[in-house]
Amino acid sequence: MNKRIGLTLEEANGLRIAEIEYSDHYSELLEDGGDEFLLRKFNEAISILSLRIREKRCEEEFTQAERDVLELVFGLIENE
Repeated sequence: MNKRIGLTLEEANGLRIAEIEYSDHYSELLEDGGDEFLLRKFNEAISILSLRIREKRCEEEFTQAERDVLELVFGLIENE
């Protein structure tokens, strides 16, 4: 019997998307219409991860621009 340990990259990206979507910061941006720049960055991060899952490109390195967006968003989430 093969037991899989850990997550696939697709599953990990799916969890990252959920972490963004269910974060207090993102919820507040959606409800209050707050900072448009930050809302765009949160949506961009979701798009980056979703696109990689759909196109089966989860193994590829993130570009510097993608890394910048993801670091910004997850940095805000960590500081909630």
